Amino acid sequence: TRNICIGIWIVEVELVLGRMSGTEQAADVTEQVNLQPATIDDPEFGPQPVDPETGERLFRLPVDEKHRAFKVQPWRFDRPHMRGFFFAWSHFFIAFFGWFAVAPLMTTIKKDPKLGLETKKARGNSNVIAVSGTILMRLIIGPFADRFGPRVASAGIMTIFSIPVYLIGTAFNYASFCTARFFIGFLGATFVVTQYWTSIMFAPLIVGTANATSAGWGNLGGGVTNALMPQFFNMFKAFGLDE
Repeated sequence: TRNICIGIWIVEVELVLGRMSGTEQAADVTEQVNLQPATIDDPEFGPQPVDPETGERLFRLPVDEKHRAFKVQPWRFDRPHMRGFFFAWSHFFIAFFGWFAVAPLMTTIKKDPKLGLETKKARGNSNVIAVSGTILMRLIIGPFADRFGPRVASAGIMTIFSIPVYLIGTAFNYASFCTARFFIGFLGATFVVTQYWTSIMFAPLIVGTANATSAGWGNLGGGVTNALMPQFFNMFKAFGLDE
């Protein structure tokens, strides 16, 4: 009798555990279903992710399965695609003001005898040094952006290498002037970040247009800098700040 009771008890325990296991498995399945992103079908661009609570699209622009946008609309500022596009080209544009600021003022800067820029060769060498800094930093910033993303890469370059832009005004000889230009040249690596940023934001269908537009608008900063820097200098002279 005792053995029969023990046997019945064991069977009951197994049945309870089986039911519990089945309940847990059902809960796991339900949880996995709930974790799957809700989508709606777009007749042109396929499934689009939506907010499961509100039913609204997560992105204003149509996206692929990796959430890369199929369209470029520069007049918009929606997150994340067009806001990323804006910062991609604008930080490159701003970087040009530091990188190219010296060149349009060289006719005035070379008059300072302490800097040793009287000869064309000396000025040419300083230009080569500035470009070499850009080449070096572009080799570094690519892997850095892969590891930490374009936002950190952009903020790091713009913050750190704005310091030599400020300090070049304190140059006291040819070596200090060229050293400042070398590190200012690191700002040119923002081009790599710009291309990386747009490449991860836009689908292959449109990424060429996004890259070309962001790079073109960023490069426009070079022309704007050459046009504005002499005007800034003349304005400072008008206020008696030409020393």
